[in-house]
Amino acid sequence: MGARSARWTLVAALAAALIGGGASVAGAVGPGAGGATVPGAPVPGAVVPGAVVPDVTSGREITRYDVTVDLDAHGVAHVALDFDFDFGDDPGHGPYLTLPIRQGTDTGQDRLYRVTDVQASSTSGAPDGLDVSDDNRVMTIRVGDEDVDDVQGSQSYRVSYTVDGWVNPANAKHSGDELYWDVIGHWDIPLSEVSVQVTGPVEAEGAACFVGPTGSTTPCDYAAVVDGAGAFWQRTVAAGDSFTVVTGWPGARSTPSRSSGPRTTRRCHGDRCRLWAPSVW
Repeated sequence: MGARSARWTLVAALAAALIGGGASVAGAVGPGAGGATVPGAPVPGAVVPGAVVPDVTSGREITRYDVTVDLDAHGVAHVALDFDFDFGDDPGHGPYLTLPIRQGTDTGQDRLYRVTDVQASSTSGAPDGLDVSDDNRVMTIRVGDEDVDDVQGSQSYRVSYTVDGWVNPANAKHSGDELYWDVIGHWDIPLSEVSVQVTGPVEAEGAACFVGPTGSTTPCDYAAVVDGAGAFWQRTVAAGDSFTVVTGWPGARSTPSRSSGPRTTRRCHGDRCRLWAPSVW
């Protein structure tokens, strides 16, 4: 990064492995973007037994992270991120996200993701100017003002975008379409109250999620199909850990568009597709 990018301070790395051609998706439940609670989900604010509550005395952290993914009949994902970022004792310009737009696969081919319609705002009144750039492999989305570097306290942000290329179509490994997504991966700061909801053109038939170090098979706090959508919720995600959701639909339900370029028919990096996360500059 250049001098301008260097001024952005890392807030969290939104890593979501969106690489391959066959993954199931799980939607986070619990307190959603609209404040709704899915039946059976943990009570908002309650401490889940065994969960490690982040130390939020002075360092940066994300105290709420709500994600909604709406997949259309062509497999195009409309994504909205609503999150509260606590700058702790380290003010900065604002958050930034890094999203992979080209990733290698286990077939030797690259998988392309076409990210469009990027928008950002701050409901708490923090600077919300938008700067988008890419190096042909990673897209960087910066929110804030280059001339304002003293944003502090807890600020609320909303970032939305559209992605073509995330859905893994039906193949020899799985009979239906699926989304296998590392919503969070290897962030430098802890998160709490993480919810994800994934909807598709038809009702999902399965949902699962995992939390912990890369490759962890430890179930998350909550995963279920609710009203036809994958719903997921995790009380805390420690710095450096991943939060992976999987949602599946019966049969071949989507018609992949051709706008994202060449694709593979195999899942990437062990079935996971990746999206990287917000940091602060």
